[in-house]
Amino acid sequence: MSLSYEQVEKAIQFNNQHALDIVPALQRLLAISPLSSPEQCTYEHNQEGEALVNKIAQLQADIGLKADGVFGRQSRVKLANRMLAYDANLLIPAATDEYQFWQNLLPHLGYQVSEQKPMLIALRGLALNADFTHPLSNSPSYLDTFIFLDVDKNVTRFKGSTLPYQHKTSAGADITEDGVAQDQVATIRDGLYHMKIKKSGYKGHPALVITTIEGNHEVPCWRDLNFDRGISPSEQDFSENLAADRRRQINHDGAYATGILLHPGFDNPKKAFFSIGCQTARLESVQFLVESLDSDGCDYLVLDAAKAINELEQIALGDGVF
Repeated sequence: MSLSYEQVEKAIQFNNQHALDIVPALQRLLAISPLSSPEQCTYEHNQEGEALVNKIAQLQADIGLKADGVFGRQSRVKLANRMLAYDANLLIPAATDEYQFWQNLLPHLGYQVSEQKPMLIALRGLALNADFTHPLSNSPSYLDTFIFLDVDKNVTRFKGSTLPYQHKTSAGADITEDGVAQDQVATIRDGLYHMKIKKSGYKGHPALVITTIEGNHEVPCWRDLNFDRGISPSEQDFSENLAADRRRQINHDGAYATGILLHPGFDNPKKAFFSIGCQTARLESVQFLVESLDSDGCDYLVLDAAKAINELEQIALGDGVF
């Protein structure tokens, strides 16, 4: 499949406006190298960008869509199962009272909103204001949605990342002991944690410390064993079912990571920061949280948006109500 220059240009213009969130997913689905500017997650009219658009067009042709390289709604719907992209309607409040929405919805997923303390919810795999989820892929980008519920029942949304940026590190843990010089980065698992202000900050910037809900700094994680910027079900299973070995950062719950923070990320104005396991957001968002919390901190709930939607759909099929 080879589109004309004008077709490629049209597709790139559309995709840069409407399909930035699925660039990493498309790269993995189509087995092509990352674009030259992954930190911007943009389509560029160069050799890499043209190749991506042409492969999108071929994929569209294979499933009976107009083969124009424009990744619109029909492409998302048709490729939902292959891309793990699901309609996010069930996680988007229809009513004006968003606090009550989450208060009513979270029990169906096994969690509770306490009116006595704030909560930060991270919707992993759902970009801010996006209509669809996207598969998870490590990159310097803010493709997750954070939702802060305070004790006055105010709700604030901002974008950030629950994933590491890098795919290799010399400062991680080698849970496989395979002799590879680079260690595996950490992705903290879905679940409920505790978050509090880090009084000393992070390299002169505001930051928050993330622990287990009991206050343990050994945070359960998955490790990217093959360095492909994603966490497969087999990597999750391997990380969770290891015999304890603290030398390799493994306890009775499997692999863990320490020193997990929420700190400013790749777009920090004075100094770009990176992550091998920490959560990141824009400086002003991290500062907002620090100013909003007291010494007790808040609950921090990481939800895989696609898994949550699947669970809610099953509930709806079962009894028709949430």
